[in-house]
Amino acid sequence: MVMSARAAQRARRRAPRACWCSPAVLAAVLLLAGASHAQQDLGSGDCGEDSVYDPYTQDCRPMANGTAEPHIAAVGGTIVIAGADVVVRTGSEPVSITAFIAQTVANIAAEGSRALAAERSLSAALAQEVSVLQGVLAQETSRALAREDQLLALQDLDLANVTALINAGLALEFSRAASVEASLAAAMLLASTASNFLTKADAAQTYTPLPTAVACPANSTGPNVPSGCVCMPGYAGEVFYSSTPPYYAGSCTVVPCPTGTGGVPPSCGCADGYAGAVSAVTGGYSSSCAVVACPANAEGTAPLCACKAGYAGTVAPAPGGYSGSCSAVPCPANSAGASVAAGCTCNSGYTGTIFPSTASPYYTGACAAVPCPASSSGTPPAGCACAAGLVGSVTPAAGGYISTCTPAACPSGSVGTAPACTCDKGYSGTITPVAGGYSGTCSEVACPAFSAGASIAAGCTCNGGYTGAITATATSPYYGGSCQPVACPAGTTGAAPSCACAAGYTGTVTAIAGGYSSTCTAV
Repeated sequence: MVMSARAAQRARRRAPRACWCSPAVLAAVLLLAGASHAQQDLGSGDCGEDSVYDPYTQDCRPMANGTAEPHIAAVGGTIVIAGADVVVRTGSEPVSITAFIAQTVANIAAEGSRALAAERSLSAALAQEVSVLQGVLAQETSRALAREDQLLALQDLDLANVTALINAGLALEFSRAASVEASLAAAMLLASTASNFLTKADAAQTYTPLPTAVACPANSTGPNVPSGCVCMPGYAGEVFYSSTPPYYAGSCTVVPCPTGTGGVPPSCGCADGYAGAVSAVTGGYSSSCAVVACPANAEGTAPLCACKAGYAGTVAPAPGGYSGSCSAVPCPANSAGASVAAGCTCNSGYTGTIFPSTASPYYTGACAAVPCPASSSGTPPAGCACAAGLVGSVTPAAGGYISTCTPAACPSGSVGTAPACTCDKGYSGTITPVAGGYSGTCSEVACPAFSAGASIAAGCTCNGGYTGAITATATSPYYGGSCQPVACPAGTTGAAPSCACAAGYTGTVTAIAGGYSSTCTAV
């Protein structure tokens, strides 16, 4: 903006004289407020004598009667119209700008006890020659700021009014000990009682403030949408500037946790059964999570592991690996071995097979006792012994027994096929097979009456004078037959076998086997 000499003189008269602020300080303050033309394609120096540069349309607009038409500028939500008579809408009644400034200055004076650093004061800088302000503004054209942040009103406002308004805002903010940026923002807002600055002619009109930079949307980061937003780590997508609400397009959506990880994205961690690390990065994740091999005595497709056959326990995926363990199952009853998994064999005297299994009791099969072998009896396997009447031994062995049982010989006086022995003919008694042999005896039966001999078994003969036969039997009385007396022979008399020669006879009568021997002869 090229200010006329008359305007410059007016600015000098109105501007209060204060401490000098360097152009660099003023440039920094104006930069914070958005006073920059870096995005304008056309400068004020390009307009002719009959036109004035419009920073909003960025072109030259004609002047009416040699004076620029009143122009509207939006600063921090407050509407300012410069180049004409100005009023302040503080409520239902308009108040002149002079009265408003006077009141504001009076309010600020109450805060005068607060010291303001010289380098933060704008009043002195704004009171300098118009050329100084022009030089600072020109110097700022090299700075790139968003158009919505430009302090465009400074080009068209009356310098004295600008000075008073900025000083009012700064003094108010200094009482709050705020930063330079906040102070300048408050200066643009002027005072909490001021809602609009309008020309008298346009006081009834309503104006929309210039938009401010839209913050980056959810799940993205950056200064703002115009300056560029990028998706946060763990999110994917793009965010673009848009001229329609919400003034951006696109979005950033969360990327699912990668394979081998779990959790609520983007807060992912290695899944149970995996080891490593995972971190969210631009566009997704960086993961070193790798599956952990199944633990000892377990098998499967990791991390879905289970105890091997013959092992008891539970294995479950856990952070960094697994929880639980698998223990070898011992060999079941009547078998021997290191474990079911290593192999079990049935004990001696037992038969069967043991197989490992993954289901409780973690084996199948069994070892059953083998019955005692032939010619033996007892409770198998350890209680087997040779049957009664047999001698020898029964020893349990793999799959059965080793037996040496043989029949014991029938005892004396008995006969039969051992162990079925009975007393021989002519013998009395009972023979009973027992473990290791027999019990009982067979005794010789004596020759019956009227007979003679060692025993019936040995043989009996009838006595002299008797006749008959004695035979041995196996049943009581263990003999058969008998010896009967023979009648006295002729020429004899008496009770047989006691015979004698009859009267009138002489000689002898002798009883012999089967009868008598007689020599009796008549006298």
